[in-house]
Amino acid sequence: MTAHGALVVAALFAGLFLTGYGLGRSGSPYPAVLFNLHKFVGLGAGVYLALIVRRLHLARPLTTSDAVVVAVTVLLALATVAAGGILSAIRPAPPLASLAHRVLPYLTVAAAAVGLYLLTRR
Repeated sequence: MTAHGALVVAALFAGLFLTGYGLGRSGSPYPAVLFNLHKFVGLGAGVYLALIVRRLHLARPLTTSDAVVVAVTVLLALATVAAGGILSAIRPAPPLASLAHRVLPYLTVAAAAVGLYLLTRR
């Protein structure tokens, strides 16, 4: 991965966090533009990361440990999306979903950073 790719990933995650903080401060009902921007930035980050992993895999197949890190990152991302979906669909929001959506994004970013580091240093 190039420095440009790392900057794009960092910008996408920063965009996700900024829009997420904005949504948290705005309260329910969420502003439609900010809510949809948050979802599309998340989708873009997921697609971009998947393309990076695919490109790295084609250059050199993933090891078992690489695949485990990628799988953990994907599971954390899916859990983050699920918690966000629950927060937006159910009022009042279940406390566990609220806590999960406050913690899981940080774990997802950390797992993605570790995964990208491991994949690019091979």
